[in-house]
Amino acid sequence: MRIAAVAMVHNGWPIAGLTALHLIEQGVDELIIATYDAEDSVTAGLRSLQNHGLPLVILDASGADFHTASTTSVLVQLAIGRGADWIIPWGVDEFIVPKDPESTLRTELTSWNREHPTPIPMSIDVRNFLVPRDTDRFSLDVLAKTTTAVKHGLWPNTEASKLAVASGAVPFVAVDFPRRVILPADQNVWLTAGAHTAQGMSSSEHSDRIIVAHVPFPDPKCFERRAHQGRALRRRFYNESTGWQSQLTADSANGIGLSIDDWWTLNTTSPEDIEHMPEGYQRDLTLATIAQRLQCSAHFLDIAASDTNGDVVPIPHVEHVPLITAAAVMKAAILTSRAVEVIAEQHADSLQEMIAGLNDELTNARAELADARTGLETAHAETEATSRTAREVSVRADALTRSRSWRFMAPLRNAARLSRRHR
Repeated sequence: MRIAAVAMVHNGWPIAGLTALHLIEQGVDELIIATYDAEDSVTAGLRSLQNHGLPLVILDASGADFHTASTTSVLVQLAIGRGADWIIPWGVDEFIVPKDPESTLRTELTSWNREHPTPIPMSIDVRNFLVPRDTDRFSLDVLAKTTTAVKHGLWPNTEASKLAVASGAVPFVAVDFPRRVILPADQNVWLTAGAHTAQGMSSSEHSDRIIVAHVPFPDPKCFERRAHQGRALRRRFYNESTGWQSQLTADSANGIGLSIDDWWTLNTTSPEDIEHMPEGYQRDLTLATIAQRLQCSAHFLDIAASDTNGDVVPIPHVEHVPLITAAAVMKAAILTSRAVEVIAEQHADSLQEMIAGLNDELTNARAELADARTGLETAHAETEATSRTAREVSVRADALTRSRSWRFMAPLRNAARLSRRHR
């Protein structure tokens, strides 16, 4: 069984490197990453990991930042073209991990395959974790100290929750994130925004054996990055529900509402919090266990760090595995920000068949409507003819009853009626 993970990456080094190393340590065979308008440290760090032998395929998707669902769907098809049986869409601030610390993603997906002879998507819960408040830059040491998580179901993802967050009554992390999906290979799959659901294949089934350990705010600068994203969303006239967290932090950066420092305080923990856990939070060693398992891979991050300090010549991008023809087409599409067009081209034949079928149905409907109109006109003409005949008969009958012969013959008609009665 071959497992691939796919992601779009904009910023967030070194957490992007840590989540990538974690997936590889968990048995994922290949990571396919599309960077879009990425920070130099992210691009250099990921390419350094790649060029030191880690199974990463890195593509440039600059300009696709507001088409993540379409682009990620293309990455899924690229992974399938490269032989993946299972695909894990992941965010660079997410550690996708089994609840059993002795297990691995590969082990759990193998068991899932045995239990489901016909592969179906797996739906998994997202848990939010809070880093220590004194964090300056995310690292493996910070990961080991990130032991506070929000209880699942504390604040449902509703409009009321968003208003509570905007007022500062509730931190971002307290609001539940929708579940994510892990996908079996299927050429018809199309991810929705956020990879929370997938279209074009069978419905997913929930599993509690794997969770997404989400670290949405790994360092103080993350809110500045979110504010930048929020301003970009508003420049493109997106509604308030799209990227609502980023739009709120954009207000903060403009001096409206809570400050950026307030958001950092609300969404992190202090030593006092860890000692006296606030209601709604719990101690969770999931990430500490991951940090311990990643100790043997930490030297890769040290190497990558030396490649991101600006003192070395950038390492050229190298593809370790040649792309097959279909995947090469998809890569070219990503490079030109044409993710939607590629998917449309992939299904062009079926779309044309659908359009032709609809045109045939429309033609038939028009013909039936024309026949119905003809029938209606015929019936109307027949009704008019019958009405004319009835009027003519009425006129003749009236004329007859008024004639002298009719009045002269009245006694005979009465005698005939009496004769019939007495028979």
